[in-house]
Amino acid sequence: MKIVCDTNVLVSGILFGGNPREILRLCSAGKVINFISPEMMQEVDFIQRAPTTSHLPGQNHSWYGANHP
Repeated sequence: MKIVCDTNVLVSGILFGGNPREILRLCSAGKVINFISPEMMQEVDFIQRAPTTSHLPGQNHSWYGANHP
C-alpha cells in the first residue's frame, strides 16, 4: 500500500505514539510505503528542533528508513 502522511501524522508518530506511530512502524517494516517530499522532511526537522519539542522523546530519525534521501 502506498500512502502520503502529512506532517502532523509524522510528528505525532515520532513524539507521541498511538495510531500515527503504528503507521510509521508499518512503513519501517516495509508493509506500507510512505511518500514524502523534501519540503515535508524540512518541516518535520524544523518542528523537532523547535525549543518547544526538542526535549520530547523520539528525536532520532530511524523511522526514515533506507529509502530516505
